[in-house]
Amino acid sequence: MAGRMREMTGVNEVKAILLRLLEVDNPADAACRVALQEGAIASLPGEAVAISSLVPIYSRRLDHLRSKGTRFIGGDAIDRLRNSGADEVLITSVHGARDTFVVFITPDKTAVAGCVGIDSAVANQDFTWPG
Repeated sequence: MAGRMREMTGVNEVKAILLRLLEVDNPADAACRVALQEGAIASLPGEAVAISSLVPIYSRRLDHLRSKGTRFIGGDAIDRLRNSGADEVLITSVHGARDTFVVFITPDKTAVAGCVGIDSAVANQDFTWPG
């Protein structure tokens, strides 16, 4: 399914989908949900990306955050991606007052396959986020 183009028509639709899919039992998902409820802005996802490409990239990024002692949430995102059952995901970012999140959504928009949040003040200077 490589090359799947974005099918969501607007940020309000993305926000509605995220609010429906983010799990309240997962700390990163729950924090992202709160940020959205408090007015955070979600970006439109681009084309679907292979999970096999994302795992090494985000593993390095999370290791980098850990090594610098940067506050983040969603250390389980790599395991969630690997165990999602999907080959590809859509990536959206959520920009809140306190935290910025990267959310991985299955292409059929039925599940969140991972979520990572980082302090918004650090996100733009220390970590490259899509969107």
